[in-house]
Amino acid sequence: METEPHRLDYRLYRRWNLELATLLGSPVGAALLLRRNFRRLGNPRAGRRAVLAALLLSTAVFSVAVVVLEWGVQRSTVSILVELIFVSAVFVAFERWMKNPVEAHVGSGGPTGPWWHALAAAAVGLVIQAAIVMPLVGVAHCAARIARNSRDSCRTGPRRAANFACKPSEAGRRS
Repeated sequence: METEPHRLDYRLYRRWNLELATLLGSPVGAALLLRRNFRRLGNPRAGRRAVLAALLLSTAVFSVAVVVLEWGVQRSTVSILVELIFVSAVFVAFERWMKNPVEAHVGSGGPTGPWWHALAAAAVGLVIQAAIVMPLVGVAHCAARIARNSRDSCRTGPRRAANFACKPSEAGRRS
């Protein structure tokens, strides 16, 4: 009696699925697909770490972007750089942890995830990002504005200096 070969009935997502989720949504969406891959390969802990890393990356990149925008850098330049950082991070993560398992899965006849799963992951990733990351970025935005206003108010006179805790010796100076 012959044994039936092991059947691969689960789907794994390829790199382009993750990149699509990143471009249409956020790296959190790509991390959700990456998490699903890790879980299907028997490593759910690595999947949770991927989502946490995406949340931390998003928070850091968006916080820096907010501060850079306050400095006067063009919004289009910042947007391009943010997307480039996100897609590069997804590329590196996939190549490092998922390339070989996915190639082996596909090579042995295993199915891959459909493109519309990337759309769903992008939408869910945006919701998660809005709920968790954006409040933290809002704090960075407020801090950048307070720092800028504080610096500017020290140059405008004693009346504004009282509002922004400038040193009295700096309040009357003009640059």
